[in-house]
Amino acid sequence: AHRRSKNWCGHCPKCRFVFLALEPFTNKQRLTNIFGRDLLADPSQREGFAELCGLAATKPFECVGEIEESALLMEKLFTTAAWKDDVIVQDLGQKLLQNTKNFDKRYEALFVTKPDHRVPEKYLRIIDACR
Repeated sequence: AHRRSKNWCGHCPKCRFVFLALEPFTNKQRLTNIFGRDLLADPSQREGFAELCGLAATKPFECVGEIEESALLMEKLFTTAAWKDDVIVQDLGQKLLQNTKNFDKRYEALFVTKPDHRVPEKYLRIIDACR
């Protein structure tokens, strides 16, 4: 785990999005071990996560997920016992929750494999096993 944490800067939009995107597939301890720390407990990360979730002026130009994906992932963390007390989850989750409609349906749609993709079958099996 220590070696892996050296591969993540923990301060860029890609790191923030990957941190959010991995959460449904792993537990908090493992995720913080991968990154070397809990990005959502660091107040200096607030603006970066707000940008990903559409709560700040601009979305990052880096290759990261869509605003709705990030917002739904953050909202889910707000209702998850292990994450709900992290300072950024508290702040952004509360703001996002106020605007939520059909959350469960939209969140589940994040994990539906679209028919038009180029993911090799061997990787689809791995993804399916994680659900």
